[in-house]
Amino acid sequence: MDIPCNGNKLSWCNGRRGGSRIWARLDRVMVNLMFSNLFGDVQLSYLPRTSSDHAPMLIIAIGRKLKVLKGALRKWNKETFGRVEDEIKKLEGRMIELELNITNSYSEQRENELINCKQDHLKWVHREEMLACQKSRIKWLTEGDANTKFFQASMRLKRKSKKIENMRLTDGTLLTSSDAVHEEVVRFFQELLMT
Repeated sequence: MDIPCNGNKLSWCNGRRGGSRIWARLDRVMVNLMFSNLFGDVQLSYLPRTSSDHAPMLIIAIGRKLKVLKGALRKWNKETFGRVEDEIKKLEGRMIELELNITNSYSEQRENELINCKQDHLKWVHREEMLACQKSRIKWLTEGDANTKFFQASMRLKRKSKKIENMRLTDGTLLTSSDAVHEEVVRFFQELLMT
């Protein structure tokens, strides 16, 4: 079925002058019965033609449905992405706890739990990256190239907050440089894997 049209009924013009000008309704929106039942009050209007021979089409009446969808999407966004940072921190804390438990008394169950925890952590980090990409695109669209310095600085700060710069060992020794932390981690895992 063809959607009813409001206002101007013709969507195309050949752009010629005088008697050579031709107008026609070439552009239409066709819907099936199911769509018509869902969006009974749908209307079509042709917007003014600018650089094209064809007039852009505006479909009205989906707005109400989109408002309902907007509420559902907000809820989904809050449940899925709204707690990304909290969930990552919680999982990082759980991984540290499990690693300590494994080093103190190894069990296969704890190791499997640690592996599952790391997989969950990777999923949430991926969500965080997707969210950051979407936000950067939105900012870039609104601010253009003027925003790149801000974005790069915010990503540097985020990376820095995740970097381990010092570590306290179980014997109380404090490692204060990232090189010392790196060496201790390598030594620890070499020792662990050799046993």
